[in-house]
Amino acid sequence: MPKKKTTKKTSKKKIEYADGKNEAQPKRSVEDILGIHEKNKFGVKSEAEFNEKLNNMGINEMQELAVTVGIFPSGTKPMLKNKLNKAFGEYMLASGRVVGPKTTQPNPETAKKFASIMNTWDN
Repeated sequence: MPKKKTTKKTSKKKIEYADGKNEAQPKRSVEDILGIHEKNKFGVKSEAEFNEKLNNMGINEMQELAVTVGIFPSGTKPMLKNKLNKAFGEYMLASGRVVGPKTTQPNPETAKKFASIMNTWDN
């Protein structure tokens, strides 16, 4: 009887490649990357977070927050909410953080004058 031929099974190696994605690390915010871990006296980092926090608060919690940030906690809930919003906006402006994007529209007449001045310098 002839012997059976034995064939060796070769396993395919897993091909590893880099596509620029690192899925092992979770997504992080800009503040985490820059190392800014402080929260302000309002307890939030952005205006959206602050508004969400205010919407979920009762009047007692708003009064406690007002005392913490240095506002006299008087008035009704809507009045206190307005005071806190105003104080938060002032804090953000004073700390150099922009509360919202500001857009400017170019004036067409000024742009034409500027272009004519620049064209005279080229000559």
